Amino acid sequence: MCFFILSLGPMLQIYGHGIFLLPYQPLYHLPLIGAFRVPSRFDIMLTLCLAIIAGYQIKLFLSKFSLKKRFILTSIFSAFIIFEYAAFPYPLDPWPSSRLAHDIKPAFKGPSKGSILFIPFGDCGQYGAATLMYFQTIFNRPMLGGYISRTPPWLVNYYENAPIIGTIKKLARGNQVSKERIIKDRELIEEMIRLYNIQYIVGIKEFLNESLIEYCTTIFSQHVISCKKLDDILIICPLRPIPPSKGLRIDFSKYASKLYIIKGLTDGLVSEKHIKLAQKKGSFLILPPLGKGSHKLILKMKSFTDKGEINIFLNKEKVLQRKLSKGNLVFEFKPSENLAQKHNFLELKYKNVPSLKKSDYQNNFIYCPDKKALPLSFIFLEITSNLPSLPQP
Repeated sequence: MCFFILSLGPMLQIYGHGIFLLPYQPLYHLPLIGAFRVPSRFDIMLTLCLAIIAGYQIKLFLSKFSLKKRFILTSIFSAFIIFEYAAFPYPLDPWPSSRLAHDIKPAFKGPSKGSILFIPFGDCGQYGAATLMYFQTIFNRPMLGGYISRTPPWLVNYYENAPIIGTIKKLARGNQVSKERIIKDRELIEEMIRLYNIQYIVGIKEFLNESLIEYCTTIFSQHVISCKKLDDILIICPLRPIPPSKGLRIDFSKYASKLYIIKGLTDGLVSEKHIKLAQKKGSFLILPPLGKGSHKLILKMKSFTDKGEINIFLNKEKVLQRKLSKGNLVFEFKPSENLAQKHNFLELKYKNVPSLKKSDYQNNFIYCPDKKALPLSFIFLEITSNLPSLPQP
């Protein structure tokens, strides 16, 4: 009875009209039960309980008959159960076709395992994550947004705000974007291809609107080698390879920085100037593969407190630990591993750093509505490379 009531949801509804609130309404806000997300998940436990009750009742009913009649009645009950759960013909999604899956593999031949950018991106348009997961089994390559579980909220937020990907998502939904943003995206296209190691762009023709086609033509035209149509469904465009970066500078006050900020930074104002502030749970950045050779990373921040400490990790290896002091902070370190082989992740963890309170920082004119913000601002990150010299002829 408990699972039955919970499966009805937060309100009893009859013919679409709410009658009165049910116990699920207050329970939904509890941490554990709230994770179920939808009341219909309680149907699983309800069905299990009903199956046990039905089994006991059938056993009691059959005990009144002889062995031969029990066998006949059991066979009848079993046939009814099979008929109840049978699906003839079994429902299958006819798109994309098996022929399309057969034709896709030759289009992705090559030793490189570069990633694929789908357009529209992610769950935009009329197809969702299930389609992307199906394609993942065919392509056998990394796919941007091709996750096998729910995309975490912080990653959804990253995709929405990131240059180029965020623009693609907006255009796919029919929203307008400014010409200034398109110009900035075009300046960042090489860095994006390098960052995600994109080797192919795959467009789903059915879901490409005019604005999206015009934008992609403007952004990717100089990097596309050719385009091939498959079954009038997919458009596959291999891209020219982008050489490794010799260095990188991220100015956190610029639009381009959103390409590298995965999570843990929030917008703020100091003396009416836009800044990026750290968040309590830490900050996470993605860096592209770099050219072979030794590298030096320089991170400049500004601290408005002298309490707490900061720990910096590069690819999960701790590279620096320092106590905070008020004023500008410059962190320099050399990684112990080669940054050319894979994506690089820079993580910052904060310990005993007080929260940003308006009353404590009025003299600095800091404003940030985010309650998770810390009195630490990011200024720039610079990576310099000491590339090996070429042999003299």
